[in-house]
Amino acid sequence: MNIGFLMYAWERVDPRFDSTLRLLHECARRGHRVGVMHPDHLLVHHQVPYANCRVVEPSSTPDASPEAFHTNLCFSEQKLPLSEFDALLIRLPPPLDSEVLGFLDVVQNDVFLLNSIEGLRRAESKLYPLTLSAATQACLPATHVLNDRSELKRIIESMNGRVVLKPLRGLAGNGVSVVEPDDPENLDTVLRRYTDGRFGSESDYVMVQEYVESPEPGDVRILLLDGEPLGAMQRRPPEGGFRSNLHAGGEAKPHTLTSTEQRLCQQLGPELVADGLDFVGLDVIADKLLEVNVCSPGGLTRINRFNNVRLQASVIDFVETRVQAWRPQIHADGADA
Repeated sequence: MNIGFLMYAWERVDPRFDSTLRLLHECARRGHRVGVMHPDHLLVHHQVPYANCRVVEPSSTPDASPEAFHTNLCFSEQKLPLSEFDALLIRLPPPLDSEVLGFLDVVQNDVFLLNSIEGLRRAESKLYPLTLSAATQACLPATHVLNDRSELKRIIESMNGRVVLKPLRGLAGNGVSVVEPDDPENLDTVLRRYTDGRFGSESDYVMVQEYVESPEPGDVRILLLDGEPLGAMQRRPPEGGFRSNLHAGGEAKPHTLTSTEQRLCQQLGPELVADGLDFVGLDVIADKLLEVNVCSPGGLTRINRFNNVRLQASVIDFVETRVQAWRPQIHADGADA
């Protein structure tokens, strides 16, 4: 198969922990032709979308460990039509560029996309959980979204407890704060940070959520594949910190899903699949769903090490199965045209 990775800059790959590298390595181990492309390398010639790709060369020692594979990796530069790929794995950080999605719109009926374009459009927003079923929304912490400083202050003071503030356009835990409503001076300072354009424009929206108490510090990252739990880990914030994101200094720990978390996955999984979201990361505290991560869910490497597994094999098994099911449909559609 021809499998492409539309991803962040290759130079950002950390071979010790990078989930995308594990997925790419698994494809190379199976003998698939693998192409790596960046959004800046997409183009159209004569109405056909192409990508200037780095194609993995067979001499790249795919049987080695992911770290050794990364060290020895050899690419050839090739311009390829996007429709030449059987599958494209979208591994981009949010927010997604509308122009990039436009390129993918052209080929979405010819190539299997993980995740689907319409699913990505809907779900990259922090507001996506509010579109889900009433049963799923019951698993959300109390949530408010607004962009007026005085109204923000009124809402926070009315919540009678610690609250979490997030810029609606933030990612990787950037800009997330915990505030105490009984500390008015600090509250005013924090609100100015969110409404002075520091995280975008002064009219940008802020999400206010109740602070969810948990017996353990931090949160749980749950990976879902085809609506079913694939693996999980606990993420603990650094000493004296609040954010548990690993990019913000958080520490990963082994985790076994609780019965409450399993029920949440059973409730949410089919809704995600119906929206074309086959590979997703959930962030959960206690019995509350905090975020749905759909653009480039991570955690494979650490969960693998904790449980002595290779979750990337399950993901690529899924991709291969979907491509095999996809091809007859493409041929049938072409025959009917």
